[in-house]
Amino acid sequence: MKEIKRCDVVLVDGVPAHRPSESGRWVKHEDHAAIVAALQEQVRALAAEGKKKANCLAFFASVIKCGESWSDTCQRDYDAAFKTPATDSALREIRAQSVEAFAEHIAFYHSDSKSHALDYASRIRAGEQP
Repeated sequence: MKEIKRCDVVLVDGVPAHRPSESGRWVKHEDHAAIVAALQEQVRALAAEGKKKANCLAFFASVIKCGESWSDTCQRDYDAAFKTPATDSALREIRAQSVEAFAEHIAFYHSDSKSHALDYASRIRAGEQP
């Protein structure tokens, strides 16, 4: 996902110009639109996975309620419905951002700790850590 770069508008020789600034009041529309589109796609994927789980649970609850046996096909369908790559990815990102926030905090106390924490966040994003 692209990062939104903030800027201020300043006059240079009487002509308005953008100056990058972490606390700037302005952002480029293209940056903002790209992030909004990516977030909307992520929400759609998460919603689809949630709906797939809900439908699966409702169907299998009716199978069990009717007294039918749980077959290998039922188990495969159930397992497939609970593979949630979008949810897993979103949760890894949340965990990694939390570790990065902690890294910024811990840097005040021990400079080596920040690099270790950032490395750990990177491994979380890659799916190498739980």
